[in-house]
Amino acid sequence: MELNGTLFIQIFIFVIALLWLSKSLFIPIIRLFEERDRRIKGAKIESDELNNEAQEKGHRFDVEYKKAKDKAREFLSHMKQTSEKDHAERLNKTKTEAHAKLDQSERELKEQSQQIRARLDTDAAHLATKIVDTLVNRHA
Repeated sequence: MELNGTLFIQIFIFVIALLWLSKSLFIPIIRLFEERDRRIKGAKIESDELNNEAQEKGHRFDVEYKKAKDKAREFLSHMKQTSEKDHAERLNKTKTEAHAKLDQSERELKEQSQQIRARLDTDAAHLATKIVDTLVNRHA
């Protein structure tokens, strides 16, 4: 194996090419890969933050929805109780009015019945007197 000057020239050209390529090609590619990794990590961190925020908002929504649902049930229950109470009061009022009208009608019927009986008693007395007079006048 002989050492001649071409070997040193080839080594020199290789070192020069290596230095030139590392400045113009390898370093920018390494920076590009590092930038890509940094962006991927940043995007992953941002994605995790957004995911956590979405879960937190979802949890808050569920809590607020449950509160609103419970409040609506309570309101409906209250309205139902109020409605039933109002219905019962109106029904009792109507029953009371109906009983009062029935009592008034019964009193009026009794009064009319007494008046009619009184008239019938007087009419019966007049009729009896007439019959007696007619019978007496016929026999006489």
